[in-house]
Amino acid sequence: MKNGNINNTIVGNINTIIAKAPLYDCEGGGYEALGQNGNVTKYLAGNRKGKMYLGNAFSLQMVADNAIIAKVEVSPEEIPTEAVSIIGHADTAAVVGSILGRDIPCNRASVMLDDEDTLYVAQVVGGRLPEGATTIPDGMEIKFYRITVRT
Repeated sequence: MKNGNINNTIVGNINTIIAKAPLYDCEGGGYEALGQNGNVTKYLAGNRKGKMYLGNAFSLQMVADNAIIAKVEVSPEEIPTEAVSIIGHADTAAVVGSILGRDIPCNRASVMLDDEDTLYVAQVVGGRLPEGATTIPDGMEIKFYRITVRT
């Protein structure tokens, strides 16, 4: 947020502030809300209850209800080790694992993101990974995003 003052508020349940103002994802797993007076309030989620996933794509079919969906680019170091892999192709899982410096299992799972769930997306940019790839080819990159859902 560029304008206004910033106020920090710790909330245990982020739903308590959804109706107050538009929310914007921010660092630390919280949200920023821009009030009518131009002030910004940063809401820091007190106890995150949601699940964490690591995938290579995001689809609106992953969200059952009306929701606030936020997307923020993150660094590979910000991907939690406890995020459950839902990367469905072995080659993609291997390439992502080589970037993250750990084994990422291939797991062809479908998920529905619920309130407070987070999906980290390893987005291949610049084409499709060639069959058998174990590293990112020249001219391609993987960008990482944090997708958060609030219903």
